[in-house]
Amino acid sequence: MSMSGMFVALKAVLTVDAPLLAVVPVNNIRPAEDPTEPEAGNLLYYGWASGSWDVKRNRGEGVIRIAAGAVDNNVVAGSILDLVRAALSARKLSYTGGPVRAHLWQEESAFTDAGTTDSARFLAATNYRVRWIAN
Repeated sequence: MSMSGMFVALKAVLTVDAPLLAVVPVNNIRPAEDPTEPEAGNLLYYGWASGSWDVKRNRGEGVIRIAAGAVDNNVVAGSILDLVRAALSARKLSYTGGPVRAHLWQEESAFTDAGTTDSARFLAATNYRVRWIAN
């Protein structure tokens, strides 16, 4: 299972959060490795930065990066990250019937970039330290 369960939980929580969906189209909430072109508008990427998976104990730990791209300005990108912060927690990622039980979801660092991305979007990103057990 490795980190795929955590990605399933992230997608499930983020794509039902009404305040976030008001500013980011649901199809633009995606894994960083998604090769398809995003829709027009704001976007949100999540990806695995580093970590490890213990097959025998069925648990993992590491760092997940979440990046928001905004078409307006870097303040909007930062606001999208604020919505993500409000939407995600270890408790919410450990929803009933979900693929993981998160034991740690802690923000480590965040940054903003003034529109230097290829897509002409302004970027804000953050890293979370995470530990979880597969259900």
